[in-house]
Amino acid sequence: MDGKTFMQQYDIMLVPLLAGSGVRIKIIEGMAMGKPIITTSIGIEGIECVAGQDVLLADSPEQFADTINKCLADDELKRSLRKNARKFAEENYDIGKTTSRLMEFYNERILQRQ
Repeated sequence: MDGKTFMQQYDIMLVPLLAGSGVRIKIIEGMAMGKPIITTSIGIEGIECVAGQDVLLADSPEQFADTINKCLADDELKRSLRKNARKFAEENYDIGKTTSRLMEFYNERILQRQ
């Protein structure tokens, strides 16, 4: 089973990262799929999203359990997280927009050298 198929079979996405570095691509993929994400502060390092709006944060086992229960019980919260996560991913990680920003960056550097 591939990652996308695995993620699609669940209502919410749990990412209890306690260590790591770099951008968490699976979180961004989940957001692009419109999944409500519950992760840790470390889990969203490198992703400039808004906790409580785009994702939910939980940094202890107790917070994780409480946040999961809250999310499962609140359809409006899940709907809002789905919408906000998807919008965040589209605005910040769309391949076309990312490529355009990268090309602008390179063009600026080229012009600075001339």
